[in-house]
Amino acid sequence: DPFMIACLPLLPELHLLPFKQRLQLKTSSPMEYQIHCLKDPIPSCIIFGAVFSALDVYQGMRFTPTRLGQNIVFLYAYHALQCPLEGLSGRRSWTHNALVGGMLGSVGYMKGYLGIPFVPPHIVHTTPGLRPVHVAAMVYGGLGGALGAFSGKPM
Repeated sequence: DPFMIACLPLLPELHLLPFKQRLQLKTSSPMEYQIHCLKDPIPSCIIFGAVFSALDVYQGMRFTPTRLGQNIVFLYAYHALQCPLEGLSGRRSWTHNALVGGMLGSVGYMKGYLGIPFVPPHIVHTTPGLRPVHVAAMVYGGLGGALGAFSGKPM
C-alpha cells in the first residue's frame, strides 16, 4: 500500500514490530483485525441502542423503529470508524474516540439528528465566530475522548 509506505518513515520503530505485537491482539493480520473490529461491537450496539431508545421514551418521546435504528447505527458507526484509525496507527488510543466522536457529532448535528448538550443555546447562537457545528464537534469529541480514556485506552 503506497500510503502505508509513505507513512513508515514517520513511525520508525512502529513499522518494525509485527502487527500482532503493535495492537496486542490475538489476530496476526490487519485484515483479520478489521473483521473482528467491525464484527465484535454489533451485540453491544444493539443492546445500548435499545437502552438509549428506552431513555428517549422515558423522557417523553414516542417510540419509533426509525429512532431505534438510528441509535444502533450511530453507536455502530462510532465503533466501526475507529477500526481504520487503529489499523493505521497500529495501536488503540482515546484520541481515535475523540476524532470519531467529533466527526459523528458534527455530522449528526448538521443532519438534525443530534442537539448540543451541556452548552446553553444562547451561547452557541449569539457568540460571534462560533458556529454551532463546531461546538457540536467539540462536545461530542470531548465525550468520545472521555469514554476512550475511561475505558483505559492510552493517548
